[in-house]
Amino acid sequence: MRSIRQLLLMITIVIVVGFAWVLLNDRVDALWNLRLAYIAMYATVLSGMVLLVGHSGQVSLGHGAFMAVGGYTFALALTRGWSLPIAFVAVVVVGIVFGLGVGVVAARLSGPYLAGLTLGLAVGLPALANRFPELLGGDSGLLLDGPYPPDSFGMDFPLERWQSWIAGAVGIVAFTMIAALITSPAGRAIRAVRDHEVAAALAGVDRSRTKIAAFAVSAVCAALAGAVLTTILGLAAPGAFGIGLSLSLLVGVVVGGRQSLVGAGIGALLLALLPELLGNAVSGLALPERIAVNLAGLVYGLLLLLTVGLAPAGVAGLLRRVGRNRLPQ
Repeated sequence: MRSIRQLLLMITIVIVVGFAWVLLNDRVDALWNLRLAYIAMYATVLSGMVLLVGHSGQVSLGHGAFMAVGGYTFALALTRGWSLPIAFVAVVVVGIVFGLGVGVVAARLSGPYLAGLTLGLAVGLPALANRFPELLGGDSGLLLDGPYPPDSFGMDFPLERWQSWIAGAVGIVAFTMIAALITSPAGRAIRAVRDHEVAAALAGVDRSRTKIAAFAVSAVCAALAGAVLTTILGLAAPGAFGIGLSLSLLVGVVVGGRQSLVGAGIGALLLALLPELLGNAVSGLALPERIAVNLAGLVYGLLLLLTVGLAPAGVAGLLRRVGRNRLPQ
């Protein structure tokens, strides 16, 4: 009975959030539609990182590589004439396969060794486009012809709004999947392995399978986010999935709050809006080009240091703590 109530509550929340997202997109201009699409894209990948980094305790510096896998799969599917839903199904399947493959290796590693493995993926995997230029388009990438809004929406329907709808739908699916998993017995098993592997094994939890499953689910979220990014950009290219993307994702999940889906949303806002704010600041201050180019990396590094030192649970944890302190005793 309790599980049925939880299911009905989750369905209600999904419907309300989806309706609110469509309503919001209808009331803003094209630029904000694009910003909202980026926020939803980052929220999708960060929700998977909350599961992997926060609840499973595995460090990943290579989620940009998983996004590249999803982006190129999506681009290849569309260029071959596949429909939009089938292309996303292909992204999920490839994300699962790739996540399981990396997860099998990752389950045997920890600490700096795991970080090194994922960092190597972030550096090396996007570069494969240059090794197979006929298939993957080389440095120029694969240019997409679509996806465009359905004809039934009318000729004047903004492309940016359609992209934001796609990004929002994918984000809602990812958040719902991760929220259901975190609150399920499987989520408790993942946290048990994180907290004490020996005790979890004595309780009958398979350590390796649990870690591999967490990696696979997180990889699917990243692959879906990569497909959304490809939709927004109109192409899949190595430059869109570089090492900078992977490192910024880690900053986003740590600063937002690595054990909270609210933290994933906060991190998504940070990653989507901070570069634009920094760009405006650079223009206003007329900084030298050498400083302007590296300003974003410097700010991300400072935010990461401040978060680790002052708020280890991230902004979401800080907000929870402030809320508890304000409650009457």
